[in-house]
Amino acid sequence: MLLKLEKMAGHNLTEKIPNEAVDIQEVEKVKNTASVLHASRFSWRNIIVLIYLHISSLYGLYLAFTAAKWETLVYVFALYVIGRFGVTAGIHRYWSHRSYKANSALRALLMFCCVLSFEVGYYNTK
Repeated sequence: MLLKLEKMAGHNLTEKIPNEAVDIQEVEKVKNTASVLHASRFSWRNIIVLIYLHISSLYGLYLAFTAAKWETLVYVFALYVIGRFGVTAGIHRYWSHRSYKANSALRALLMFCCVLSFEVGYYNTK
């Protein structure tokens, strides 16, 4: 891979830079600036929401095996499949890549399928 990159760049990428060409103070300044800019910042609101969602999903899984009727499970699975279809065929294939042409009825159906999966990526695309 490195040889391929060297060919593309037109020079040897592995050759060393002479020490006198490098200003150590500038390097340290850039390191310090980069470390400040890339400091980890936790979004506690997002962390709490994600923890709550995972605990809720475990409770929902428990209820699926203990209290839910089989009809409910089939209905939920069907909604899952329809939602995934909306994301794959709608947001990914149609709105992102424009892989095919769709009339307004098909676009409305794909939007509905996307909404079932709580995705609104079609709204931000042109």
